[in-house]
Amino acid sequence: MILESQRFSDKYIPVTESGCWIWIGYTDRKMGYGMFWLDGTMRLSHRVAYEAAYGKIHDGMHVCHSCDTPSCVNPDHLWLGTNADNVADKIAKGRGSSMPGEAHPGHKLTAEQVRYIRSCEKSQRQLAREMGVDRSTIGYIRKGKLWSCLEDAS
Repeated sequence: MILESQRFSDKYIPVTESGCWIWIGYTDRKMGYGMFWLDGTMRLSHRVAYEAAYGKIHDGMHVCHSCDTPSCVNPDHLWLGTNADNVADKIAKGRGSSMPGEAHPGHKLTAEQVRYIRSCEKSQRQLAREMGVDRSTIGYIRKGKLWSCLEDAS
């Protein structure tokens, strides 16, 4: 079993206080999830741990963490859920937010800047540089996928 393999177990450290098995191997810097090379594919380590303990994960299912620690690979802390389950869990744990616009603690733009983006003829690239955000952010704002709480100024 993969959980008992030396190659997998060398990449996590059990933490007594929390019960988490913290992944110390390669980790995705943005999301904090461990990555593990298995059968010719780089896989999320918590998904590998779940499958090793409980079996195949059906398409579209998420492996969620009851401990809310992305680097944890302890199968006892992992559960299977839909995308809706995962989002509800995230919000319940205070990581998601239903706070729109400037009320959101992670906002990078103001409502005034968003109105400017929506009404401006400049390219996404120009606006992204000007505003200090990614080009995709500008596109999502213009399509109404971000800042939908703000009435369209165009």
